[in-house]
Amino acid sequence: MESLPAIGEPPSARFGHTVAVVSKTKAILFGGAVGLAGKYTIVGDTFAFDLVLKRWRRVSFHGQAPSPRAAHAACSVEPNQMVLYGGATGGGALASDDLYLLDLRGGEDEARWIIVPALGVTPGGRYGHSLSFAKPTLILYGGCGAGDPVSDIWTLNVERSPYMWTRVNLKGNSPTPRAYHSAALCSQGEAAGMLIIFGGRSADQTTLDDTWGLRRHRDGAWDWTRAPYARRGPTGRFQHSAFFFGHFMLLIGGRSATLGTPLPTEVYDTETSDLTSYPTFPRFRHASWLADSILYAHAGFEQSSPEEPVDSIVRIDLEALLKSTPAHAQAVTSLKRPEGRQLQRSPGPIVLHASHEKTKNEPSSPLLVKPKSTPVSNNKGPSVRLADHAHVAYSSPDHQGPQQVKIVALDQLQETTHRGSPTKQPTDKSAEKTRKIAKAVIDVLLHPKDWLPSADGSFPIPREEVSKLIAAFTSLMEKSPTALVRPRTPLKVYGSLFGQFGDLLRFFDMWGAPSDLPPDGDIDTMDYLFLGNYAVRGTNGLEVLCLLFALKLLHPEQIHLLRGVYEEESLAFRDGFAQECAERLADDPQSPDSIFKAFARSFELLPLAADIESHIFCVHGGIGSTLAKPSDLAKLKLPLSLAADAAAGPRAAALDLLWSQPGLADAEEDIVQHSKIPEATIYGPERIKDFVKSSGCDIIITGRDLEANGFGNLNYANIMNVFSATNFAGKAKNSAAMLTIRKDYEIIPKTIHPSFVRTKKWRDVPEEIESQHPSSKTSRRTSAAPHES
Repeated sequence: MESLPAIGEPPSARFGHTVAVVSKTKAILFGGAVGLAGKYTIVGDTFAFDLVLKRWRRVSFHGQAPSPRAAHAACSVEPNQMVLYGGATGGGALASDDLYLLDLRGGEDEARWIIVPALGVTPGGRYGHSLSFAKPTLILYGGCGAGDPVSDIWTLNVERSPYMWTRVNLKGNSPTPRAYHSAALCSQGEAAGMLIIFGGRSADQTTLDDTWGLRRHRDGAWDWTRAPYARRGPTGRFQHSAFFFGHFMLLIGGRSATLGTPLPTEVYDTETSDLTSYPTFPRFRHASWLADSILYAHAGFEQSSPEEPVDSIVRIDLEALLKSTPAHAQAVTSLKRPEGRQLQRSPGPIVLHASHEKTKNEPSSPLLVKPKSTPVSNNKGPSVRLADHAHVAYSSPDHQGPQQVKIVALDQLQETTHRGSPTKQPTDKSAEKTRKIAKAVIDVLLHPKDWLPSADGSFPIPREEVSKLIAAFTSLMEKSPTALVRPRTPLKVYGSLFGQFGDLLRFFDMWGAPSDLPPDGDIDTMDYLFLGNYAVRGTNGLEVLCLLFALKLLHPEQIHLLRGVYEEESLAFRDGFAQECAERLADDPQSPDSIFKAFARSFELLPLAADIESHIFCVHGGIGSTLAKPSDLAKLKLPLSLAADAAAGPRAAALDLLWSQPGLADAEEDIVQHSKIPEATIYGPERIKDFVKSSGCDIIITGRDLEANGFGNLNYANIMNVFSATNFAGKAKNSAAMLTIRKDYEIIPKTIHPSFVRTKKWRDVPEEIESQHPSSKTSRRTSAAPHES
């Protein structure tokens, strides 16, 4: 623990104030009380602390600032945005029940306070409460109103306008009403996804020592669970602070019923339920914040001088502190550090997704600023919008160092390309067996940070285990065969993968994996949709299919796999997947009992399209010539064979969805027959317009055509195409993308560039194969593609 000198324009000594980290380099202080404990003045000033230069600066602002207050609550929301609620104004009076937003995206010189308009009933005036943000939800808990402490929970969704506070109704046990407690979001370990509260003071002035976790389940239900203690719990305290560092909850400072009694710094391990004590941090009514592994505490009272506040900052290196204990040292080494402000994994469907930083010229919004975009439709509800930026992953020049992510404007992207719910526990032996099969495969393959292809090309999963996996997957799909699935937002959409397992894991590494394991798993808050073309032409089609099949088995409601043109036996045989099975699994693709044939049979059960909440229609190829609305696909019965001798009607309908695509906008005919696939069509703007009108969808997402940037719109405002394999066929040098679709239907592309690491291709793409695809002369693209997929 060390003291930092105050430089710049430091705030005066105070207590009862707040500090919130709003970016990786900036923390914001507001309000509090200055003077002696019995004779103080409540203030309403705003200061910024530079986390790099360790310098204070008083912030001048525009707009209507909160009135002077103390014992209020504040937290960061979007980057460079902070919200504040409640507090006491002195003389027994309470601050108003307005929610305030401080917007710093234009810089400190353009800072603006805004009152966020909220309809209906509010939590009311209160002090000593907590305010936390688990995107997109503000969570307010406890505190004192006009009378005794309360134990209520209020939420506000910052992405749903008009804004409205909602009181959460809970069943079961709840914490004792309290004020001056702590609240912190946990992102790892047994308590991952919970808001953890500790301590506080009850109505009868009892100092509390209990710990509770607040959970929101995917079905929208909330509940409390009381934390277990292995031997003893933390020392009771109030007016303290708490933070999570990995799965460790750190309790810093505070006071007990006996003023002047020193309280140890305590660490509660949510994995083991053990408690460890460290040297005393002798402050209370201070303000604290965490940046990376460094904890800062500002002002407040010292236990040795509880009448007069101090003005200094104390800094504690949490990693060094925990490593000083052998029991914690190994666990700390394996932790993923929080970056900047702690945007931590959130409970249930509370979603942590990409944010957008406003430019100076962008219009203001009361709370959450939406990116500039052009709606593709105005037919109903929220429109679907493509964000004006993409998230791009960059590697070091030698591809040995860590990747970095940059947010790039779409009009500058071309320049950059030059270099569930929680998994349900099984209820019967069959389900337990299926779960074990899936988990065994996932344990082998889902390693986004350190996966490497085998040097000898061998497949790491035994042939018999692959056979069990396919059988379990086929059984699952046979239980509810459907040509149309309905994923939920938020979700991620992947285009053609073509056996490039390394690219898939790069996406998982950069933007979260479909896992329920922290810190990078997001399956509890995110659906995943894959648009087909999984295995052919690449070197690791087995890895792609086996991992996706296993994920579908483990998370059947959140993982959705559509059929692509190559999920068909003859094409998969011709284009390399049969050869891969033969070489890596000693398989005989011609045998009726082969692994390859089992995969081919499972392909016939894959859905053909997805309807995302009646706003977005997703399909591998296109909308074809006759489909009027997604629900019409209910007429197609699965399993569905595409062999030449299969039933003509269903086969033709499926081939049209898989192979059709937009043509030239100025073509003489709006719908023409595909030159190579008689059952498929090339369609124009009138067909697209008719489908959008009849279906009610705003946009169509396809996943087949190669794009130089990984995504594009094929020159049509209502179509978006995504391609998720880099450097297609080893020569296209294209980037790859996946799409994140938020709850408000904003679509954010996230791209990776080719690594250009030489790998063996099972089969080069000869010209005769390319000719099977719609001619590039027939289709006009926004990004010139060197090859079609």
